[in-house]
Amino acid sequence: MKRALCMLCVVLLSACAGGPPADTSSGNLEITVAHIRRDCARAIVTNAIVARGYRIASRDDYQVIAGRIRPGRAFENNREERLTVLFLAQPEVAALKVVIYANLVTHFGTPFESFDPIRATQIKQEHLDIVRADIQRNCPVWQR
Repeated sequence: MKRALCMLCVVLLSACAGGPPADTSSGNLEITVAHIRRDCARAIVTNAIVARGYRIASRDDYQVIAGRIRPGRAFENNREERLTVLFLAQPEVAALKVVIYANLVTHFGTPFESFDPIRATQIKQEHLDIVRADIQRNCPVWQR
């Protein structure tokens, strides 16, 4: 019985850690897709973000900024989980790199915003890999 209880505690505590860090060149969540138009990839990534409960704060050809409110506990302010998604062309390899920076923002919407980076984990990277598969399946191949 004690052994089962110890194993349960280990499993629960390891689940809180969120998984191993993402193994990417930037240390952030990222994917690279070849021969895909930026506007098609941006539309699919934006739809995936909105489907996860974020609202789009701003959007242009090269980046999307989205956020969602995380309610604070007792005596804490609400915080905003903010994603900044960059769409970076890599012309030397005819590819598009999508990099996501995630931050927890306190005092959002004021001049006193403070940013705490959210650690990119392998689990979150796997969610982004699903988005990459969706991009490759639904976006037409771009030829020069």
